[in-house]
Amino acid sequence: KALNDVFDIVPCIWRGLGTIENSGFEFKKTYDFLNAKVKFNIPFSEDYIEEQKGCRCAEVILGLIEPTQCPMFSKVCNPHNPVGPCMVSDEGTCRNWWEVKGEI
Repeated sequence: KALNDVFDIVPCIWRGLGTIENSGFEFKKTYDFLNAKVKFNIPFSEDYIEEQKGCRCAEVILGLIEPTQCPMFSKVCNPHNPVGPCMVSDEGTCRNWWEVKGEI
């Protein structure tokens, strides 16, 4: 109930996956005073979420390839220099693969 009172469910653009309907939250207008995008006039552009050329994170997320099948994995993309969303956070598939399998 609390989430429904404060947020609207909206389409969301996910890096590597594109737009997924009803997968994001956005502050309701009455809570714009808490919304950093509104408060600081932060522009939004889909360019911010473009994959770098050669990054195959979308295929990893979809289970089509293993992280080691991405040409960037461990060579260019690693926890010290994450390229795609799969390596950026502790929840990322590539990040976990890196930590469990060790450096390659």
